[in-house]
Amino acid sequence: MKNKIVSIFLLLFILSNSLKAQLRNTSQLSLSQYKMKVYTDKDGLPNNGALFVKQTNDKYIWIGTYNGLIQFDGVQKTFFTPSNTKEIHGRVFQAMLEDKDTLWIGTQGGLSKETDEDWSSFRTQEGLPSNIIASISKDQEGKIWVGTSNGLAFYAPHENKFITEGITPELQNTHISTIYSSKNDVLWVGTNTKGLYGVADNKLINFNKRNSNFTSNQINAVFKSATGKLWVGTKEGLFFIDQNEKVQPFPLQNQLPNKHVTALYEDQFGALWIGTESGLSKFFDGNISHIVKNDKIDKHIVLDITEDHEGSIWVSTYHSGIYLLNRGKFITYQEEQGVIDDVIYSIRKGHHEGEFIVGTDEGISIYKDGDFFTHRITKHLITPVVKDAFVDSKGVMWVCSKKGLIKSTDQGHTTTVLTTASGLSNDYARQVLEDHQNNIWVGTANGLNVIHPDGSIEKFFMKDGLIDNFILSMYEDSQNQLWICTREGMTTYKDGKFENFMKKNNLKNQIVFKVYEDKEGTIWYGTNNGIFCYKDGSVFEFGNKVIGITTTVFDLVEDKNQTFWVTCNNGIYTVSKRDLLAIRSGEKENTEIKLYNHNDGLASNDATANGVSLKRENGEIWFPTLGGIVVVNPENLYVNPFPPNVLINEVYINNEEQDFKKSNEVTIPAGNERLEIKFTGLSFVAPEVVAFKYKLTGYDEEWIDSRSSRKAFYTNIPPGKYQFEVISCNNDQVWNTNSAKVTIIKLPFWYERPIVQLLILLGLIALVALGYRVRVKQLQAQQVELEQKVEERTIEIKTQADEIQQQAEELQQQAEELEIQRDHLSETNLIISERNQALYDKNEEVSKLIEQVQEANLDITRKNKKVTDSIRYAETMQQAILPEKDLIYSNFSDFFAIFQPKDIVSGDFYWISKKAGDTLFVACVDCTGHGVPGALMSMIGTNLLSKIVNENNIHEPDLILKELDLGIKSALKQEKSNNKDGMDLSVMRIDPFVDGKSKLHFSGAKSFIFYFNREKGELEKITGNRIAIGGIRKKKVEKSFDVHTRSIEKGDRVFLMTDGYIDQCNDERKKFGSTKLTTLLEQTVSQSLTYQHNALIDSMKDHQGQTEQRDDITILGIEF
Repeated sequence: MKNKIVSIFLLLFILSNSLKAQLRNTSQLSLSQYKMKVYTDKDGLPNNGALFVKQTNDKYIWIGTYNGLIQFDGVQKTFFTPSNTKEIHGRVFQAMLEDKDTLWIGTQGGLSKETDEDWSSFRTQEGLPSNIIASISKDQEGKIWVGTSNGLAFYAPHENKFITEGITPELQNTHISTIYSSKNDVLWVGTNTKGLYGVADNKLINFNKRNSNFTSNQINAVFKSATGKLWVGTKEGLFFIDQNEKVQPFPLQNQLPNKHVTALYEDQFGALWIGTESGLSKFFDGNISHIVKNDKIDKHIVLDITEDHEGSIWVSTYHSGIYLLNRGKFITYQEEQGVIDDVIYSIRKGHHEGEFIVGTDEGISIYKDGDFFTHRITKHLITPVVKDAFVDSKGVMWVCSKKGLIKSTDQGHTTTVLTTASGLSNDYARQVLEDHQNNIWVGTANGLNVIHPDGSIEKFFMKDGLIDNFILSMYEDSQNQLWICTREGMTTYKDGKFENFMKKNNLKNQIVFKVYEDKEGTIWYGTNNGIFCYKDGSVFEFGNKVIGITTTVFDLVEDKNQTFWVTCNNGIYTVSKRDLLAIRSGEKENTEIKLYNHNDGLASNDATANGVSLKRENGEIWFPTLGGIVVVNPENLYVNPFPPNVLINEVYINNEEQDFKKSNEVTIPAGNERLEIKFTGLSFVAPEVVAFKYKLTGYDEEWIDSRSSRKAFYTNIPPGKYQFEVISCNNDQVWNTNSAKVTIIKLPFWYERPIVQLLILLGLIALVALGYRVRVKQLQAQQVELEQKVEERTIEIKTQADEIQQQAEELQQQAEELEIQRDHLSETNLIISERNQALYDKNEEVSKLIEQVQEANLDITRKNKKVTDSIRYAETMQQAILPEKDLIYSNFSDFFAIFQPKDIVSGDFYWISKKAGDTLFVACVDCTGHGVPGALMSMIGTNLLSKIVNENNIHEPDLILKELDLGIKSALKQEKSNNKDGMDLSVMRIDPFVDGKSKLHFSGAKSFIFYFNREKGELEKITGNRIAIGGIRKKKVEKSFDVHTRSIEKGDRVFLMTDGYIDQCNDERKKFGSTKLTTLLEQTVSQSLTYQHNALIDSMKDHQGQTEQRDDITILGIEF
């Protein structure tokens, strides 16, 4: 038995360490190198005060606030307050504990207990010393302890109440601030005025400022580390109690943001996280780092710290909401790590091995032995902006600035500045290259220069063969040919001759940022229109064969796995070189990029345009960005190993929520019922990209990819028993293998039940059999009658035997009659046989008809499923053409979309496009009809809008509507077909913001928008023209549309919508109406956009009731 126990504990230890090994060790990172996500009232919190943050075993995050308890899955929030949960008696939530399948929740109005959605409550009537709960803990024996503002108590489960008897008097009638149970069976109790108490084996230990090194008796937090130290946070500093029970001060006490320590936590790698009244600190291996304030959060009071299952750290604050910290896939070096500035232009090898020099907006930094230093040459710079810093083969440093080229031969001690006066073509030096003959090439804003080893300078311009004088970069290939990249394309240089590469290869002029030659001799170059390949004397443009939301290529670096890492204006992306070559050879149709952005740990999505990246010998790649140096090791790229915990949250039948969690079964009544299932996947690294697949087993043949949608719809499924399953994947496409399941039972009508159908079949068979038997009996009766007649005749002949002779002729005649009757009897028997055969044939025919009816029913069911599957696939296609989230959230401060089709697919759609120069176009469209016809119109509308704006370059909203009208008429051949379909829509153009200001231009076709000016606090309804797009007009008058222009600023909002929302009727057939919508927007526009989104949905639910949705509904909310 002992051996088994030892084996079990050994197995658990191995599994625990295996999971720990999968997490990336972040202990050496400083806090500024973590990816930070802040959640506030703008993101749906009831307020910005969060007293605690915890994760439960089902992986939900729970947040206790001053106005409710929140269950959070990374995207959606569920609120618990006294208003919706009667067993909760306070709105301020201060403590929480999970004990197996039970949650204990402490408020300022008592204690609540939840088990399997059954709630109960405890107050002073149930034994608590006070209703103000400060802390909840569970000791090693499983006993639940509660600290209140008036003392300590423990839970007696058999009596279902709390008990204070037996508790030492020192812990009664005093404010308990925190409780912590250590593994050595000591219960540590912190108080507000009496210091720290340890309770074990009926012994009491007390540490206070009179008998120890504590400088305050107010104990706020207690945590025992894996090394055995008991850390104690007080109002006047951080301390630890060593193995000898001596109180020692934290050695880096003076480096904390504030001595008032409010929270403590040790992560799985041994790093100590310290919350204070002025921010967060992290201590590991003698090093400490802090977050006090940054561009995402102001100076803040930390109240709680916890680590989730993916290794991310959650922090709750007093007035700044909560924030999430995780490393992501990249390491970032910024000013806090010693870099002189966060705006990075170039990263080059330095004078010594392992040394790098970094050009920034404020000078040059050196990286050496893991640390950054400011290069001494910085103080000699005429201007701090360094576009490039390069050390040549002779150890000479060349520094490019806007006011000349700086040359240093002694590592920065002395410098020489080369300008136009020295012979350069221009003072603005942009990049340096050393060729195979040790010539130094210098690209400037006006011309190309070569500095020969003898010091002489030679200049080249367009008149000498350059395609453009503004030089972006240079590259020398293995054939000693120089490639010169400019804003108008490329020029090559070899053996003293320039050649226009664009003209030679019949290419249009465009910006070329960088050139790279791989080891096979293939030339790759990056432009503002994507990647190009030059191989075997021909250029291949990949264009839209490389699928992704970005086309710009600032720089491209090849790793050891033949993958290109590409910097762009949306982050950094990877694309397989093998795939690109396969596309070039025709073996592959296209390939897709993998984009990395802030979700993956980039401090800034803006890579430096034309920046110089560095590839190290160890495989690391260092990228310059506008938010610091970004480092990635492709050989050790962290992949989140934890698939989301997928759960089914809600099930609705005809918009009515079902209670299914106890039985895990839902029964659907007979008829055409709408089934809606909502689910979630709990992963917090990048919750917005968590994807799902679902399947209704017994109905769906394959998994349905719902992308990031967290709901599934079914209508008119046949009677039967099914199982709905859903799986999900995290940000790194790691799928879970354990699906969430719920049983779905669809009831049949009475005539669809198998027993009823069997009885009908048996009835038909019985009816045929009965008819057959009746007919046989009739024929048998006729035969008996004939036989009786024959017998009577025979008797008559015998009785008249004596008269035979005399009546010979009469007898002969009777004999002939008898013969005739016998013939008739034979004919009758033949008729009976024929009738029997006919009845048999009829019976066979009825059986075949029954089989045909059954086959027809089965065929109808198959066809219905095929139609439904096709429509559902159409839904996936329609979702795919809607704007990508990255496009939306990278251009708007906040955004929501209510997109509710009446059927599976919608006749509504919305469209967003971004043109060069950050000009944005937004449209909200209502096509004729809904369902499949409307969806087909939406596909036509999407394609036409993209063509008009992106290809035809028509950018005025009124002209876009006119061109769309012509396009619809042409596509539907309305002049000939008499087709009257069309669409109503709003279209906006938003000009680029300059100093926080811009202009909005709107035109509408039978539509309107709402514009909210935050500074004035005014909501304005702007109405378009009463003219639809498409259709046939009686009068052949050219359509024209007005343009409405408004000045907008950051924080202003605009709302676009179709008429489905205001036209929705309630149970009394009364529409929601435009007036009610206007009032609702006015009442909520001062709240967050998330709040308005929820208010619109809730108001429609209350209005609609049980009434069927009559039209597609679409509302867009945009905050600039």
